[in-house]
Amino acid sequence: MPPRRAQPEPRPRRERRGTARTGVAGTRLRSPTLEVRLLDLSEGGLAVESNEALRIGARYRFTLEGEGAAGGESFVATVLWCRLHRTLPRSGGDVLPVYRAGLARAGAAEPTASSPRRR
Repeated sequence: MPPRRAQPEPRPRRERRGTARTGVAGTRLRSPTLEVRLLDLSEGGLAVESNEALRIGARYRFTLEGEGAAGGESFVATVLWCRLHRTLPRSGGDVLPVYRAGLARAGAAEPTASSPRRR
């Protein structure tokens, strides 16, 4: 049997975001037109989960509430990308779609990448 080759050390992943992410524990995201769950937040944008697909280019109004929020901060964000992340089984054989989307906050610098990296 030939000797095993040593595996190379994994390279650290390069951060592609232009701004640092902040913790979202204890922070809720509210919208008058959409039900979403906040995944990630930065000065320039946010990532959310929703059971409905968000239309690319659509604008939504949001309010941050909770521990990490600055007194109920409201802002408008534009959908940059949206993709089906997974499905959840429901009774009767139906499935519930779970979409993930990235949005840019109005007034923030344009992002360098317009879509998520495939894993």
